[in-house]
Amino acid sequence: MLPGLQDRFEKYLTSEIQLDSESRLLLAVSGGIDSMVMTHLFQESGREFSIVHCNFQLRGSESDQDELFIREFAAKWKMPLFVQSFKTSEYARERKISLQMAARDLRVEWFSELMNRHRFSYTALAHNKNDNAETFLINLIRGTGISGMTGIRSLSGRFIRPLLFASRDEISRYAQEQNIDYREDSSNREQKYTRNRIRHSLIPVMKEINPSVIDTLGEVTSRMGEIDIICDSYASSIRQSLLMKSETGYTISINQAMALTPLNTSLYMIFKEFGVTGAMIPEIKRMSISTSGSVLSTSSHNIFKDRSHFIIEPVSEDIDEETLIFNSKDELIKGFTRGSATIVDTDSNTTIEFAPGSNYIALEKITFPLSVRGWRKGDYFYPLGMKGRKKLSDFFTDRKYTAVDKKRAQLLISDDDIVCIIGDRTDERFKIGGDTRRVLVISDKRRVKQHSSRSE
Repeated sequence: MLPGLQDRFEKYLTSEIQLDSESRLLLAVSGGIDSMVMTHLFQESGREFSIVHCNFQLRGSESDQDELFIREFAAKWKMPLFVQSFKTSEYARERKISLQMAARDLRVEWFSELMNRHRFSYTALAHNKNDNAETFLINLIRGTGISGMTGIRSLSGRFIRPLLFASRDEISRYAQEQNIDYREDSSNREQKYTRNRIRHSLIPVMKEINPSVIDTLGEVTSRMGEIDIICDSYASSIRQSLLMKSETGYTISINQAMALTPLNTSLYMIFKEFGVTGAMIPEIKRMSISTSGSVLSTSSHNIFKDRSHFIIEPVSEDIDEETLIFNSKDELIKGFTRGSATIVDTDSNTTIEFAPGSNYIALEKITFPLSVRGWRKGDYFYPLGMKGRKKLSDFFTDRKYTAVDKKRAQLLISDDDIVCIIGDRTDERFKIGGDTRRVLVISDKRRVKQHSSRSE
């Protein structure tokens, strides 16, 4: 016969979660059977805790009745209570996400804020063994890697799940034995939710085949969790050996990446932290044999093909146009947040030392205000040292600019004319000469390339 739920609960806290007796706890309590049983078990354990309740305003008066139930419960037992109401539907519409995702984001953000503000060690969530099995099946049906088959973790950051050892039937029996009051959530019966269809339709069929299927799936997720740790260790060693840190992200040799075995899984392990999904791996393989300049964009990164390497960079906003403003002392007071601009007076005793990555422009030849922007299709200028005008796209090709270089390129503009590619070539029309007395020196802290266009 199994030990009582309280004894198993205590053992799970100490052996599985390894919860310190001095930990300050916040219990997430919805009013449903799982969270109310969890609260009762913590009460019986003698540990101190506070409770927190979210009113997502998704079920009309039901949501308000749940909140009232929790307020009365906390008052009866003199428990510290935090309550927050959320405009969940509005939040979901604004961000174009599901209500379930919106509710999760809102509660995680608020729980984290409470833990930081009031110095709670952990927030306890009342997921049980059945929830774990359902999560496994949801991920399996939708398609997942090993990580998605590990189920729900008992400890994840500052969130603990102390009921994962108990089945829904065990929790129900305990609530009945202990006369624990709780609220029924009518949405748990609605078949429009994937989890409910799995709970009420799929799992009963699986139980006909294997009555212990909940326990079996729990064992599977436990084994997959250990395998996931092994895979993460292997993936970490691959990333350390192949990924080379750059100024703006990472590079990786295409030949080395394509030589890995098994290829698809290895590529996924390398690129998944950059937002690449399993479905994108064929595109990574196609890029490896495509022409330079191919780009794969994920939710968080851009991956560029540059001859023999992949270049991986975080997604950044396009370069917005900026206006440079100088004060009476010719000091830059506004604009060009990515670099520096100064005005230098010259005379017969002054020698200008040209530095790579800087442009030197005859001040009398430019019209203020100046602006800085990214390049556009059709842009052209008159490259210093060359005759005639040249399209920027052709100039970039000649200078072997990668797709990354082009994206980062910045232009200094005067009266719609390109004065220079900042950090690279100046326009012939704005070059300094022997009679130049005032020089604008502009430099890019994140210059596109270490081009050494000396004559500027």
